[in-house]
Amino acid sequence: MIRKTTALIVGAGAALGAGVMYLLDPDKGRRRRALLGDKLSKAGRTGREQLARTARDATNRAKGLAYRQRARHAGEEVPDDVLVDRVRSEMGHLVDHPGEVTVTALGGRVTLAGTVGENEADELAKRIAKVPGVSGVENRLNAPPTTDRPAAN
Repeated sequence: MIRKTTALIVGAGAALGAGVMYLLDPDKGRRRRALLGDKLSKAGRTGREQLARTARDATNRAKGLAYRQRARHAGEEVPDDVLVDRVRSEMGHLVDHPGEVTVTALGGRVTLAGTVGENEADELAKRIAKVPGVSGVENRLNAPPTTDRPAAN
């Protein structure tokens, strides 16, 4: 009776022998070895590139976190035009039609005016207050109630 480990060793040896024969074949062995070398080279290069990309991403995230922490504790003054751009960027994630909202900033105080959806006005003002550089929010948003009834003809 052959033990499992013996059978495993015999099978691995046969597979290794077949692989060696495949690569050392006098007719096509050179081409096969070249292809194998190319594939191994590409795998190594791809791995290095992925590792470099991951390291760059981690470095950039750490720098961003450090800048945010430094700005939070330094009480940086943000120019009004930069503040408006930051608010507009945040607003694009929260409002269905951000073009209908006018944003102005003066000394860190942001004014929001225009029309938004019924459920969007309060959430928008709360989130804009958390944008770095905003010292206050004046909410002049108009949120007309939506009706579920069909329009009269």
